[in-house]
Amino acid sequence: MDRRSICMSRNPTQRREPFWHHGHPHKSPATKCSPKQRSAITQYVAQHLASPSFVIHEVKSELVHVDIHVVPPGPNRAYWFLFTTGMSAESMDVPYDTGLVPHAELSLTLPEYWKVDLAVWKREPHWFWPIREMKAIAQYPHRYGTWIGEGHTLASADPPVPFDPTTELAAMLLTDGRLDDSEPVIDAYVATRLLALWPLHADELEYKLEHGFHALLDRMRAANITAILDPDRESCVTRNHMLH
Repeated sequence: MDRRSICMSRNPTQRREPFWHHGHPHKSPATKCSPKQRSAITQYVAQHLASPSFVIHEVKSELVHVDIHVVPPGPNRAYWFLFTTGMSAESMDVPYDTGLVPHAELSLTLPEYWKVDLAVWKREPHWFWPIREMKAIAQYPHRYGTWIGEGHTLASADPPVPFDPTTELAAMLLTDGRLDDSEPVIDAYVATRLLALWPLHADELEYKLEHGFHALLDRMRAANITAILDPDRESCVTRNHMLH
């Protein structure tokens, strides 16, 4: 697994090239996820959590048509679970020797209090930045003919800057997003891996690049950091969380 971080534009209005990518941006028409593929991914999540209550449909697509499905909080589940369909409509350029499937989708976990509402996002855009980043990451490997997988990190700039003025989080870590103990591949129409997004502080990103993916995970677990987004949390590599 490549341990370097990927830098990508924060939003479609910023056209800076990432400091690391393979190939050149694609310009082909957007590809949609097949109905069978979409159904298989949705059923996988419903089997382990619950069915989505609504879908955030992408109005204007670039390379692949990415929709975001929203599973609301429920009994014994005090969080929103979001997942994409559409990223797997095209294969990524995964090196053959990795043994990984070239199709993936993303998941993101938001706290129960988060405002997951299109009308609210228009009035208060600070609730929207996690969804914005999720959509951008889903497009990234197809835009640059590359791949992303477990252990990769992505930042909005080099050096990283916070995703929004309301948080110090500035990068994303990709982890294994499987919802059970079985193989880490959804038995969908096209075998697909689910990757979970964990927002990071800039110094956590640097720690991962220096010490590796598993070292950062160990430090995050020791600090009781979970996949549920906490925009106000402290960094796990600050003095308060130093491990001895």
